[in-house]
Amino acid sequence: MTLSSFIAITICIAVWLLLQNGRRRVYGAVLGLANTLLWILAALSAGTNMVALVAGVCALQFACFLLAVASVSFRRSHAH
Repeated sequence: MTLSSFIAITICIAVWLLLQNGRRRVYGAVLGLANTLLWILAALSAGTNMVALVAGVCALQFACFLLAVASVSFRRSHAH
C-alpha cells in the first residue's frame, strides 16, 4: 500500500511540474524518473516483467530529456 501511494503522489506532482515552464519542467522530469523507478520496483516485486519493461523505456525517455537539459546548460556555461 505504501509503494502504491508513493507512485500515485509522484505521478501527480511530476505531471503538474511537467506542465509548467522553465526549471519546474526539469523537476517534473526528475520526479518522473523517480516514478518510473518505483514502477520498476513494484513490477519486479509483483512478477510482471512486461510492466517493468515499459517502465524501463519510460525511464530512458526521462533520462534522455535530463541529459539534453544538462548538455545545453553545460554548453551555455562554457560558451565563452
